[in-house]
Formats: sequence, structure tokens, C-alpha cells
Amino acid sequence: MYSAILFDLDGTHADSVTGIEWSAHRALGEVLPAAPLQSLRPFIGPTMDVIFANYLQSHAPSQHAAMTEQIWRNLIASYRRTYDGEGCLRCTAFPNASEVLKALQSAGVRCVVVTNKPKLPTARVLRALALTAHFEALVSPDSRSPIYRDKSEMVEDVLRQHGLSAGEVLLVGDGRDEVVDPGRLDDGFRHQAFTRAAV
Repeated sequence: MYSAILFDLDGTHADSVTGIEWSAHRALGEVLPAAPLQSLRPFIGPTMDVIFANYLQSHAPSQHAAMTEQIWRNLIASYRRTYDGEGCLRCTAFPNASEVLKALQSAGVRCVVVTNKPKLPTARVLRALALTAHFEALVSPDSRSPIYRDKSEMVEDVLRQHGLSAGEVLLVGDGRDEVVDPGRLDDGFRHQAFTRAAV
């Protein structure tokens, strides 16, 4: 058995699509009112700047090509205001999430959240879903200054801070997030990606 499991949040324990999509649509309506409002579900996983870029490239390529740095900043700022306020609470826990985490805790497995979602909404989501107590720590890009560059760097820091070796750790996510680079970690690191249709 693994000594620790590092969990992604969105799509793993929390079904956050409704809140992310609602907040993104409000931001698009405010900053890019001509942009079509289609489902963001296929794009969710990376950070919001990447989500918006991929979405606009797919659904509004001409507007994507015309984006300036200021418009990007306005779009992300509008999204953050909405999502960090109300949008992040428009989520639900997947069935049996709490029971699985309790069983892991009882078996002595250390559980940590490692997510691309910023720290403030991550903490709010965990509290709203009554999952906070099941995790030893949560790590987001802005958990430190300067921010983490990617999830590989977050995982490296978790291993170092918690005295773990890669061979005793499993990283679990839904497969839409960027996968960590095993070459930057010790031999034996394992990453498990899954889709909800498979569980």
C-alpha cells in the first residue's frame, strides 16, 4: 500500500464543472460579449488562462487572435471575482468521496490535495463539501511565493516537505489535468489518471 496519495480536486473528489462554467460564461459575457457560450467541460483541468485560450481557439478563433494582454488580464480578473465569490460553491462531492478518504485515513494513508486551482477557492470548496479534515495539506500554485510553475514542481515540494519518497506516493487525477513529469521525480513514482465513466 502507498504511504501517501496526492489527489487532484476538480473531477476527482469535486464535480466543479457547473461553477467553473458559470463563472467563465459570466466573465466572457462581461469582457468578450460576442464570444459564444458553449460547454467548457472538455477544456477543464489546466489553469484558467489555458482553459480560456483553448476554449477561444476552438469556439472563437478570430477573437482569440485579437486578444491583447490587457484583455486577457481583464478576462481572468472577471472570472476570479465571480468564481472565488459564488462560483466555487456551485459544486458537489462525487459519491462516496468522504467514505473513501475516511477509509484511507483509517488505513494510515496520508492524503494531500495537489491542484491547479488557487488556494482560496480550493479551501472554500473543501469546507463546503466537508472534506477538509480528510487532508493533511493542500497545495495550489499560489501556496508559495513565487508561485509553482507546474504540478511537477508542486509534487516535488510535497515529497520534500513531508519526507516522502516517490516510490511510496500515488498521484490520482481525472486525466484532464496536465500529467507530472516522472523524469523530474525519483524512480518509482506512479500517476493514476481516470475518467468518471471508468469508476
